[in-house]
Amino acid sequence: MNRNLLTLMIAAAFALAGCGGGSSAPTAASSGSGLGGSGTASSGSGGGGSSATQYADVLYAPYNPSGPVPGTLAAYAIDAGTGALTAVGSGAPTGNSPLQAVKTPNGQFVYTANYGDGTISAYAVNASSGALTALPGSPFSFSSLPALSGQSLLGMVIDASGKYLYAIFGNVAAGGTIVACSIATSGAIATINQGVFPQSSPINGGSYAVAATSGGYLYLANNTASGGQISAFQINPSSGLLTPISTTPIPSTLEVSGSMTAVGNALYLTGEDTATASNAYISEYAIDPSSGQLTHETDWQVGQNTIPVDLVANPAGSALYATLQSTASGGNGEIVGYTVNPASGALTAMPTSPFATGAAPDGLAFAPAGNFAYVANAAGGSVTGYAVDATTGALTSLQGGAPLATGSTPLDVLTEAP
Repeated sequence: MNRNLLTLMIAAAFALAGCGGGSSAPTAASSGSGLGGSGTASSGSGGGGSSATQYADVLYAPYNPSGPVPGTLAAYAIDAGTGALTAVGSGAPTGNSPLQAVKTPNGQFVYTANYGDGTISAYAVNASSGALTALPGSPFSFSSLPALSGQSLLGMVIDASGKYLYAIFGNVAAGGTIVACSIATSGAIATINQGVFPQSSPINGGSYAVAATSGGYLYLANNTASGGQISAFQINPSSGLLTPISTTPIPSTLEVSGSMTAVGNALYLTGEDTATASNAYISEYAIDPSSGQLTHETDWQVGQNTIPVDLVANPAGSALYATLQSTASGGNGEIVGYTVNPASGALTAMPTSPFATGAAPDGLAFAPAGNFAYVANAAGGSVTGYAVDATTGALTSLQGGAPLATGSTPLDVLTEAP
């Protein structure tokens, strides 16, 4: 999952206006209220507390308070039958202004990218309850790397093996950098060989997208003065070092905005038109599995007067969903859903798409079984849950659409099965 810093600015504007705020734990975590449920799944915070064995999965949401102050990574147990959320403990503190959460493929560790101080917070996951315990040395800092001077941490991605984490730094004037990190068996991260891989062009204004594939490739999309591009790298499975493969320009009528994800041998990238910057698109690129080279296939317009933010496939890889923020002042956003042709990668709009969200929808995640979905409403200070139709992929709001109030600014959501 990847972020566009426009989301961060929108969220900050709402927070300063009085929506959300503070660095305290989310309201739901302290009160125990949820989507159709109440009470807490465990009474302790961090790694302690009793297990929530009645729940199948856990959802994590980093909350970004106003100002450069520590945030909270809250955990919620997902009821296997109803999708209702119940707080697990009181949440774990993060570094300043967390904007993204990722996990290792085995689900043992969770990490947050902290935009406000350029650090990464790391946590061990309790296998029974999903509760979080900060790892020794967390949050991990990159301040000793001189190549990052003037750059901000924009996000990160973990490779399919779970051995390497790649942190993305960027700034219009200072350029962009990928920092490669190893992930120890303890979950601790460390830079590899100083881990700095400068990009040929700046990551313009924080608009970027990154994805890692099961085939051992990493793709970074960003805007430059001469247009958008996707840079491809091969991941060395032994060292984690990146070898540049190629740079593919995106259509001149589009610019990178939002997110990117791979489904099989297809890579999908969200963007917006360069003429108005208010029409959302999804572009498809075919991945050559033997070389990692990309071939542009087609572009689909998926929204009007909207800005794309997140792009997520369901666990089966049979459907693709994008969160879109309205360009209208105070307007709510939506989720658009598409089925994926397994042979060609072509997208077909779901008959009942789009699906309503709260204000400024951002991160989107599915329960591991694919039967529930959750979106973080950044400006609304809430998380909305949906039931997923097993046949059509359509989303239906849980509990009549009543969101889980977070009392802060959630920018991402992440699920796993403890």
